[in-house]
Amino acid sequence: PQREASPCLRASCPQDRLEPILLAAARSEPLVQLDFSSDVQTVEQDGEGVRITGTGPQGAFDRAFDYAVGADGARSTVRNQIGIAMKGRGRIGRQIGIYFEADLW
Repeated sequence: PQREASPCLRASCPQDRLEPILLAAARSEPLVQLDFSSDVQTVEQDGEGVRITGTGPQGAFDRAFDYAVGADGARSTVRNQIGIAMKGRGRIGRQIGIYFEADLW
């Protein structure tokens, strides 16, 4: 077993299977607000919380939150703007996932 990057054994769960599970869990929480199809321009954190500006399907927005989660990948705008650096080993592997449907029969 390979444990170079984590004390846990490696497991693989395709993104198209994991995302619906995470989305359902987040939507079940009454205090969670999810915004899709939005572009974050600024993220500012202070002692009161987080202020985020950007554009979304309804136009420009400027909102205040207690917390923000930057689930926008390794080049996270949210993480970079509040100064959270990535730590640890860099790339831990290379993968590609392909999901397609085809009328084969």
